[in-house]
Amino acid sequence: MSIANLFVPNDYDLFSGSIQPNKIKDSTGNVGSSGKCLLSDGNILTWGNMSVNLNNISGLNINSPVTGQALIYDGTNFSNSVIKNQISFNSALAIVNGSYLGQSGIIGSYNGAASLTSDNITITKIGAHLSTDPLIGSITFTLYVNGVATALSVTVSAGNISNVSSGNIAIIAGSTYAIRCTVTGLATLSIAQASLSYNFN
Repeated sequence: MSIANLFVPNDYDLFSGSIQPNKIKDSTGNVGSSGKCLLSDGNILTWGNMSVNLNNISGLNINSPVTGQALIYDGTNFSNSVIKNQISFNSALAIVNGSYLGQSGIIGSYNGAASLTSDNITITKIGAHLSTDPLIGSITFTLYVNGVATALSVTVSAGNISNVSSGNIAIIAGSTYAIRCTVTGLATLSIAQASLSYNFN
């Protein structure tokens, strides 16, 4: 196929070297329109709509997609999954006054428990649940960022082993965070689960 058959007159600017896509002809002489792609079947070029089967893309695994899912990259492949906007913590051991709850469990120091965030996020809720009723006293879970207490905390007490508090704590990428546990009264030692809900900024 010759250049004369591919382009109509004046579709190539000799000075700028630019091609005017709206004047490119396919093998049948048709000029492309907005949103169309120039496709080849190995023999001829025709204007049409490009269709891509995502399952044929290397490094992409899609299984039973449902509404609300997104493509999540795990460092190797992309796969369909719900975007997680919750960070979970499990003490694994009994809560001790002044200890810190990190994603690896209950730790005695902030630096040992703290996790690093790679995104700008806003913490909107903190929740806590105890495996057993404290009976007397209470346990307060406070969000710490970069080693400093924030205004976001939640308290569980006798007869109320689960609780949630709302807030608006912005955390910038590169910051660390953990949850400090404060036991008051004669609260019974208990394993705890906590969570932080967040939005991306």
